[in-house]
Amino acid sequence: MSDMILKSEAEHFLTNLTGERIISETLGLERAAAAVLLDRAHGRVKVALVMGCLDVDRDNAERRLEDASGALVTVLGDLGR
Repeated sequence: MSDMILKSEAEHFLTNLTGERIISETLGLERAAAAVLLDRAHGRVKVALVMGCLDVDRDNAERRLEDASGALVTVLGDLGR
């Protein structure tokens, strides 16, 4: 395997770990549940957060984020405050 492929795989792995941690800590989920949610969101952390907070599917979460120009605070408001 070339070094470029290994580097790309390592970056993908670290990105997923970071995303899992963010989702886990934000939503109070176990890491395994956060990993499943991130997978269902096709690796998109913001989409996973909307899905988890609002209990909506990926398409609905993506649409809400698009309508809000990607701003989580607009989609989620003051949830948890």
